[in-house]
Amino acid sequence: FAGAGAAATVASVALFVCLHLFFEGLSGAEVTQLAFVGFGCACYTLATGRLWGAVLIHLIYNASFFGLMALGTV
Repeated sequence: FAGAGAAATVASVALFVCLHLFFEGLSGAEVTQLAFVGFGCACYTLATGRLWGAVLIHLIYNASFFGLMALGTV
């Protein structure tokens, strides 16, 4: 099962990054950030067997980004 989890993680991260690349141009640093967020969400889902924690992580990541935009730091 470990191989399946690793393959699912790689596929999930790749799709997560590609979906974001489809809608906007990203720098290398932004791609790396998204890959880390996607990896963290995938690992959390594999560890807990639940998707909603990963959804919450993604929501918090997006909210922090918008918060930084509002402060003018991004």
